[in-house]
Amino acid sequence: FGLRRGAFDSTGPVGRNFAYRLNVAVEDRDSFRDFIQARREVLAPAFTWKLGGDTVLEYVGEYLRHRTPMDRGVVAVNGRLGAIPRSRFLGEPADGDMTVRNQTHQLLLTHEWSAAWRSRVGLSYRTTGVEGFSSEATALRPDGMLTRQRRFRDYDSNDLALQAELQGNVATGSVEHELLIGLERYR
Repeated sequence: FGLRRGAFDSTGPVGRNFAYRLNVAVEDRDSFRDFIQARREVLAPAFTWKLGGDTVLEYVGEYLRHRTPMDRGVVAVNGRLGAIPRSRFLGEPADGDMTVRNQTHQLLLTHEWSAAWRSRVGLSYRTTGVEGFSSEATALRPDGMLTRQRRFRDYDSNDLALQAELQGNVATGSVEHELLIGLERYR
């Protein structure tokens, strides 16, 4: 349904100890639903930095913005699909777009202590937001009139996670064990 997309992907080393990858995409699309078009923009950088022979720091990020009218989809009238055309948008075109924003950042530090022991510490942060107006169907009256409710949404959320692990191989006699000791924290 009228998809137009442009994308760019670049990757490579920058010196001996640093590498990058960059993805960029812009997408516009239409829909089988009346009055519905969407635009999505994504920027996703990633970096790997070798801090020493046994230590690596990685960063992965994603920035996303998605804009489209709020559409609750195809509805069943009196329990029957197809009572109204599936292309009919029951919202209000004048409400404009809902905008969803998402940013994710992840850092990962790994270190090889020996052939048997390694550690990993990861930190992740995400912020998400939704903003815009929408008119949504609430009831179909007996006279065939559809009632709707107009709402404004302005929601934000933030998530932070930390994970630390120590992993090692040990033997007790002829039995080998893989140990994993870790800590996780989420807020």
